[in-house]
Amino acid sequence: MTRVALLHYSCPPVVGGVEEVVRHQAQVLAQHGHEARVVSGDGGTTDGADTLARGGVTVRLHPLLASGAPEAVAAAAEGTSAALDRVCAQVEAVLDEALHGTDVVFAHNVLCMPFNLPLTVAVRRIAARGDSERPAVIGWNHDSPYFYPNYDRRLDRHPWRVLRDAAPTVRWVTISQTRALEFARLYDGFCPQVVPNGIDPHSFLKLEPSISTLVREERLFAADLVLVQPTRLHPRKNIELSLHVLAALRDRDVDARLVVTGPPDPHDPAAAGYASSLHGLVVRLHLTDAVVVLGDHVLADGRPVTVSQVAIRDLYQVADVLFLPSLSEGFGLPLLEASLSRLPVACADIPSLREITGHHAYRFPLDHPPEQIAAEMLTYLDTLESHKLHHRVVRGYTWEHIYRAHIRGLLSEATGS
Repeated sequence: MTRVALLHYSCPPVVGGVEEVVRHQAQVLAQHGHEARVVSGDGGTTDGADTLARGGVTVRLHPLLASGAPEAVAAAAEGTSAALDRVCAQVEAVLDEALHGTDVVFAHNVLCMPFNLPLTVAVRRIAARGDSERPAVIGWNHDSPYFYPNYDRRLDRHPWRVLRDAAPTVRWVTISQTRALEFARLYDGFCPQVVPNGIDPHSFLKLEPSISTLVREERLFAADLVLVQPTRLHPRKNIELSLHVLAALRDRDVDARLVVTGPPDPHDPAAAGYASSLHGLVVRLHLTDAVVVLGDHVLADGRPVTVSQVAIRDLYQVADVLFLPSLSEGFGLPLLEASLSRLPVACADIPSLREITGHHAYRFPLDHPPEQIAAEMLTYLDTLESHKLHHRVVRGYTWEHIYRAHIRGLLSEATGS
């Protein structure tokens, strides 16, 4: 696999947007078997558990690489080529050691921002080398001082003008189409490739470990629609209707999944037989890969899923809709839980559930065919702008998706593999 260095002025636990991008890129690279090495001027260690140097990620620090490094500031202030060359040579030596053995460098902002000019020049020199031992340099541009009307006008003069030069020996990337157009204007028409920033929902949502593993193994964030039914396996919960609606959704080419949280009801001897009949229905409807029953689900490493109130809360954050087709309910507590998670609700049109939801859910008569329920539920969800934005983010902006859609190909292009 590719050996990747991620270079920035600082890295976590230093707090910043680019620092978080470095963290998550390093982690997703390591998860996919690449060697990820963070190279920075500051950060990297902490007394707590929040350290990058774990899970296949290594960290190398040197103060010459930091923003505002005293040597860099002094060389820039002196303004002579000799002073700049002297410090550039020192930085280049540091980078040669820190980057040794890597195939690709993601140079985050150091080629386009004015925080350490010797570092900028040194990275460009490494990119311009003709030897096969040097790593391919990807200039990963998040920002530029030239995009703002009040930028320091000294940046228009030598040696700072290097910040507005798209060196042909560097492969250029930026984070949005908006930025790409801005850099194209700065770079006399050359437009960098766009690789968006992303989010890791597992860490952001602080998912309980077994639920996080379940979501990864079942690729729930990649599904088109995830229904959660937080109930025990009891005939009154009408789970067979959930299965038929799931089948109808999949017949419409919707990659839909159903997660049922509970085991058979321990207080009802007939519940075990109901669970067996549900398993048979799952097989007959060809839903084996689309249904997860947490009560009997085993993770790939042999562990059961921990079913707790925290796990249920986490599933509400992962799911697209709470699906509750109960034949009868005295109250309907999951509706309250879902509302606190801002999870859309699709439920049976029965008095107790109607009493809680008012007009703020999709309710369906229990005698409606599954195909109609599926179609109407999709129409209802399509009216919810927050749901559509959530869907857009978790399908298109997770780091896992960005790796598969962008970073993996970028590495292949950079290394010629």
